[in-house]
Amino acid sequence: MSDLKLSMKLEPIYAIPTIENIIVLRGGNGPEINKVIYANIPETKILRDICRFVKGVNLGRKFKTKIVISYYLIPHGIIGYFVSRTIGAKCCISIIGDLLYHLDTPFLGKLYLKILKSSDFITVTGIKSKKILIDKDVDENKIFIMPNVINTDEYKCEGSRKEYDISFIGRLTYVKRLDIFFKVISEVSKEIPELKVAMIGDGEDIEKCRSFVKDLFLNDNVEFLGFRKDIPQLINKTKVLLLTSESEGMPSAIIEAMACGVPVVSSDVGDIGDIVVDGKNGFLVEKFDDVSSYRDRIIKILSDKKVYKKMSEESLKVRNIHSVDNASRIWKEIFSKVD
Repeated sequence: MSDLKLSMKLEPIYAIPTIENIIVLRGGNGPEINKVIYANIPETKILRDICRFVKGVNLGRKFKTKIVISYYLIPHGIIGYFVSRTIGAKCCISIIGDLLYHLDTPFLGKLYLKILKSSDFITVTGIKSKKILIDKDVDENKIFIMPNVINTDEYKCEGSRKEYDISFIGRLTYVKRLDIFFKVISEVSKEIPELKVAMIGDGEDIEKCRSFVKDLFLNDNVEFLGFRKDIPQLINKTKVLLLTSESEGMPSAIIEAMACGVPVVSSDVGDIGDIVVDGKNGFLVEKFDDVSSYRDRIIKILSDKKVYKKMSEESLKVRNIHSVDNASRIWKEIFSKVD
């Protein structure tokens, strides 16, 4: 987890006055944050996970930890669960990403589900994830929907000149189904030849993406910007965010874009439907590989100024949901149940 994401996860917790300290186990120090103490662990994978458990137990006992919070089910949630049970603390597993991917895994899926059922609290990113757990007989009363927090001071509508019609933000990996993404871009460019697209991010599929662009004759349309730190500024320079993922949880890129007034066109996967309301603040495509549906919706937004203006205004409303105050309120409710 990057320093920025870590800060956003911790801010709603350390903002609560009754919290005295937060012990964070990670590979290296993180951003300087009041109340946060970092415990470094080795980078080597096997040693790292063993060290997480041992240090978690030792520090938990030293600081008399009342609750162990783990982000991501695998492996942190599993390790955190056993740490909490060893030191007699409560366990909270914060699920980020595609929940079904883990629970449908043969054999291990049953183990993961058993641990979730035995944990004290679970946070998920949206209604779909919560329903998946309830349908698998996880106690509804211990499941909390936790909003992904963004820095609303950074991610805001600046009224910048739009340089890009469409942007992608994220890791260039298979699950994002960028093969579908570029097919969509190819189809849209037939209607809008001057289409400009920004690819913001890096990843193992970068060369495949360059090949897609070359094979589809999109060199004049697509610009690869790589990993960038000026994401808020780049978002404000784009008109539409496009996501064609096969699976997701609740991508931060979608929330960040909408917080800047940028409408989203996305596959209807994970918990994205919690914030993207089809036809109101963006568009959802039922099948992630439905190229023509993406194309039609993007062209509608880009060609109809009234539709774009309305969706842009509606998108800004996510700022109230994904705020530090809202997340702090939910954490307070969880902590109130800790002895």
